[in-house]
Amino acid sequence: MRVISGKARGTHLLPLQTDKVRPTTDAIKENLFNILQTNVKDCRFLDLFAGTGAIGIEALSRGAKHCIFVDASRIAVELVRKNLEKTNLTTEAEIIRERIPEVMPRLMSYKFDIIYLDPPYNWGLAAETLKGITSTDILDDGGIIIAEVASDEVLTPYLGFEIFKVKRYGGSKLFFIRRGE
Repeated sequence: MRVISGKARGTHLLPLQTDKVRPTTDAIKENLFNILQTNVKDCRFLDLFAGTGAIGIEALSRGAKHCIFVDASRIAVELVRKNLEKTNLTTEAEIIRERIPEVMPRLMSYKFDIIYLDPPYNWGLAAETLKGITSTDILDDGGIIIAEVASDEVLTPYLGFEIFKVKRYGGSKLFFIRRGE
């Protein structure tokens, strides 16, 4: 697992030492950022279920102006901190250790351009988190939500939101969601 592009390019990130976590592959990460391209520069990025922090760190490396990393695991939060130090990206980052439903009210003072969520597969957490995001209005106008889920999971948009792209990568799927017209 490494940073693919930007100012921290080539830096190898520390992995979680557990088989309970499924990190996003470099191939998915590279395709994701190829799709996002110009949306990342100077954006406010939210990395939910951050794990190692690889997605948010990639965004910061590519020019995001700020990223908030959220994970409930003490071990994951410490790993995100270490990976940010390793990539010299700590000044543009904030780390919150809290469960996603409880953190949503705290995030209401922010507006994010890109929100990425990668919850454990097949637990219904993606749908629950999307509901929380849409009800707290933390997505800026023109912003994008990306949900990484198992390839057999189905997501439906919430009132006022639409799925505008779905990409499948082996056992994973990325849903791209924005406010509806």
